[in-house]
Amino acid sequence: MNHRLIIGATLMLLMMSVAASAQKADFSGTWVMDRARSEGVPPGMEQTMTVKQSGDQLEIEMKITGGPQGSEEIKDQFTLDGKEADYKPTVMKGVEVVKSKRAPKWSADGKGLDILEDTTVDGPDGMVNIKVTRHWQLSDDGKSLTVDIAIDGPRGVRRQKRVYSRK
Repeated sequence: MNHRLIIGATLMLLMMSVAASAQKADFSGTWVMDRARSEGVPPGMEQTMTVKQSGDQLEIEMKITGGPQGSEEIKDQFTLDGKEADYKPTVMKGVEVVKSKRAPKWSADGKGLDILEDTTVDGPDGMVNIKVTRHWQLSDDGKSLTVDIAIDGPRGVRRQKRVYSRK
């Protein structure tokens, strides 16, 4: 009888640990960019990002001040299913989006997001293809969010890092 009890308890603990490890990160909240820990941020630019997450659905509202475009608000939403879908990116004035696809998904460990974007624009220099990869990673304590960005365009790959603190 004790043998069955021990096996049952062991199986229960194993199932609980698997369920806990499978829990995905929750990015919900208001995040303020920490300029001191970020890289590739234009001088004077500030960002605040509000994220609403419901399962695999994310809604994002970003407020940017002091950047190259001046002050702007950007709203976005997507589903973290890895399926490629059309979307409308925010672009500079004088640039027309010809086509744009995005494939957002959970990272393998469920603690981050991988967002792949492929956009073709028609601008002052003609048709240009830009590929953007964003990796969101929540800290273990949930107090900071790091977004690593790689922008692959006509001038090669540019890397940026945004580190946000939960407000």
